[in-house]
Amino acid sequence: MQFTLTAYRYDKLGEYDASFKDLYRTPVEEVFSEHTAILACMDTFRKDLEAAEKEIAQRNSKRRIAYEGMLPSQLLNSTSI
Repeated sequence: MQFTLTAYRYDKLGEYDASFKDLYRTPVEEVFSEHTAILACMDTFRKDLEAAEKEIAQRNSKRRIAYEGMLPSQLLNSTSI
């Protein structure tokens, strides 16, 4: 239990496969295969992140200096302390 709560896992916001494979030895889609609402929410969240990334890239193209610090592709799923 302590390992699960304290282990550092590097991953990307909206991507859960690495963490689930470490903990459950199976992809996240298989863990929640009977819970289609959860899978639908995850899919919607990923699409929203992609849209946000495109919007930020479009806005950055008009800036003198691009701000890439909060790009969804650069964010982790959670904060590790």
